[in-house]
Amino acid sequence: MADPATHQRTPPELLDLLAALEEAGADRLAAVLEPWAIGAYAGLCSGQTTLQPVGDLVVWALGELPGDQERLVAVAVLLAVHAIWTEVARRDGRRRVVVLDEAWRLYEVSAAAGRVVEALDRRLAKGARKYNCGLTNATQDLDEFLATPLGRTILNNSSIKWLPGQEASAVKALGSTFGLGESETRYLEGAARGHGLLLAGRQRIRLEVRATPLEHRLATSDPEEVVAIDAEELRSGAGEAVRAWVAEVATGRAAGCLHRVVDLEGDWLAGEATVGVELVWTDAEDGTWSEWATLQLARKGRAWDVAGAVRARSAA
Repeated sequence: MADPATHQRTPPELLDLLAALEEAGADRLAAVLEPWAIGAYAGLCSGQTTLQPVGDLVVWALGELPGDQERLVAVAVLLAVHAIWTEVARRDGRRRVVVLDEAWRLYEVSAAAGRVVEALDRRLAKGARKYNCGLTNATQDLDEFLATPLGRTILNNSSIKWLPGQEASAVKALGSTFGLGESETRYLEGAARGHGLLLAGRQRIRLEVRATPLEHRLATSDPEEVVAIDAEELRSGAGEAVRAWVAEVATGRAAGCLHRVVDLEGDWLAGEATVGVELVWTDAEDGTWSEWATLQLARKGRAWDVAGAVRARSAA
């Protein structure tokens, strides 16, 4: 590691280490390593990294890790935490925010995984500002959150806290934990959605948070609302793509063109859609005629492009 001449070399893999241990006669240690090199867990960390976690938003989703595989969970969390800290410590001038959502739940599956995330949280809470980074922790269950070492570490190192409206059964515990007065607990008990208390040091502010349409789209978890939003965005995006395609097809032609969308099927999340379009052309010499087109659309970000088109002129 200290020799710059080795920095461009391909790092050895676990299989190389396993072979070296077996050659050295360290059979006991080799047996411990074997499942991770060639056994059931080999796919997780036996080879070179194939993933480049680069982007404006990088998500490490750990919720689907198998609850009955404690060692596997611990190693997966270790890899994710290592990648997160490596990105934070780049010191490239970028501003970053690390968001830990219900991270305390890892303790339910693996105490080792919980301690790894706890170390990351503690390190970020105390030193993230040096790296131009912020830290946000989110939970919906205060009692279970505080029942773990990680939850208590998070709370003790959080300088700003947001307390949204609460059910009556939760207000008492919340008031005790955060030292709220009677008027503040009553406010939280009756607060509407989006209203709550912002605690910043010794200051307490009653605040209403309003999400932009895009923020709401990204945050909402109501299945019916998500379906409705996806359908509306699909209709809107497909309409814009069809209008752009029709304008391109009609460019340079003497005949005028009207169109209407006859059929639309697609999946916003999958980024694919099929649109049936009726075109009506009119010019002074040939009169009026119709044409049908089936367009294949592909989503790029929030916009839709025409990836393919099949056209057929209608019989007179």
